[in-house]
Amino acid sequence: MFLLLLAVVVRGLAPDPACVVARSEARALSTQVRRGLLVAIAANPTTNKFSSRDFEFEYTSDFEIKPKPVKTHLDEVLVKNGKRQIGVVVDPVKLASLADFGSPGDVGARVVAAERARDGVTAADLLDARALPDGSYRLEYTNASSRGDTHFLARVTVANGRLYILTAQARLDDFPDAAPALNLAADSFRLYSSRKNKN
Repeated sequence: MFLLLLAVVVRGLAPDPACVVARSEARALSTQVRRGLLVAIAANPTTNKFSSRDFEFEYTSDFEIKPKPVKTHLDEVLVKNGKRQIGVVVDPVKLASLADFGSPGDVGARVVAAERARDGVTAADLLDARALPDGSYRLEYTNASSRGDTHFLARVTVANGRLYILTAQARLDDFPDAAPALNLAADSFRLYSSRKNKN
């Protein structure tokens, strides 16, 4: 169920100067700076990079950072373009690695089972679950729901006592058009391995 929640920005961590863009530059890029920690910066004319103290990912410039009224995770970020969403959540865990939680297939099966248990969901199917060279898992799954059918891409990893989940989603009928933008986010998701998380 943890993969199903998408969100927006962090609580109480000090900014890393390498991740912060000058406020005037941020305004010129029409991005939002939240608590001096996270900044979207232009990587090229059609792509932005979202950087935090612990992670980064790229997204197309037609997405916007959106606030979440109630924060339910240690760190959260959400970018949206209509019904298309890319979110990252970070939560503390007692796992040393993602493999301690299970294989990609095990994690994918748990995610799909949690999805099927959600209110209004009538079906959910795991399309792909694989380990990547960086130790993260990439999941792809769909659901059928009274709120509409959705296609999901997810990257899941554990580092420094924290679980990091990037989930990108679009309506099933929109997925062929949305796939390049969603794959960009999933494929570009990176942790800063040289930085230590502070609780």
